[in-house]
Amino acid sequence: MASDGRWYPPNTAAGVSQPAYWQPPRQRGHGCLGAVLGAVGAVVALVVIAVVLVAHAGTPGQGTPSHPAAADVSVTACGVDPTVRLPEATVEVHNHSSGTSNYTYSVSFINAAGTVVSQGGGLEAGIVAGETADEKVYGDTSATSPLTCKLVDVVRLAAP
Repeated sequence: MASDGRWYPPNTAAGVSQPAYWQPPRQRGHGCLGAVLGAVGAVVALVVIAVVLVAHAGTPGQGTPSHPAAADVSVTACGVDPTVRLPEATVEVHNHSSGTSNYTYSVSFINAAGTVVSQGGGLEAGIVAGETADEKVYGDTSATSPLTCKLVDVVRLAAP
């Protein structure tokens, strides 16, 4: 307390008082660095989760020796769509597994010279055990007849 009976906070200029609750400004976090490190951490966590899921899946999609995934999918027709002039294959998927499955597959379209001139792929989701689904698959570039369609890759995964 000062001689005049009033209290003055220390280190104040004459006539300027600071409120009793005044505190010096706090220093903030690391700003952008913290945000970048947080984002990198989130991406790393997602990658780790994906790797763990794939590792626990074994060899996904290949099926078993008695029920291979490739045996569930076949090309039943092959040609060129006359309207859009794209290679077209009719694919039949018959689920031989014991549960509902999802399928992905790729088809190569091959000309008379044996050259792959176009490729396409499809997805069949939720095919119940014992059921069959037909789907049209179109190539990604135009081609002319005659064509041969070859099933290149089949993956079957259990549906959730």
